Amino acid sequence: MVEPSGYKIDYIWSARTPKGRIIEYPGESRHKMFILRQGDGAAHRWIWEQRNLIDDFRQCFNGEPPGVVGVVILTDTDQTNEGVDAWYGSVVMMKKSP
Repeated sequence: MVEPSGYKIDYIWSARTPKGRIIEYPGESRHKMFILRQGDGAAHRWIWEQRNLIDDFRQCFNGEPPGVVGVVILTDTDQTNEGVDAWYGSVVMMKKSP
């Protein structure tokens, strides 16, 4: 699978990196990682996340977003080589009314 070109924001639940931090993706200036949660205090529970993608884009890239091409939801442990179980519920995208 080839990823589409353009800007990317990864929303991360990190073991150690503090919530709210934005991290540069190695070697890619148009790819950021936004830390939503830190630690395992809420592990094994359903968590509801709500994000304003436009505000997040502005915070990550200091500009206006060109539009959303896609949304990908995944779980990986590429950097930690640990095991993980993940469960996902419904994903809802809503346009904010003016």
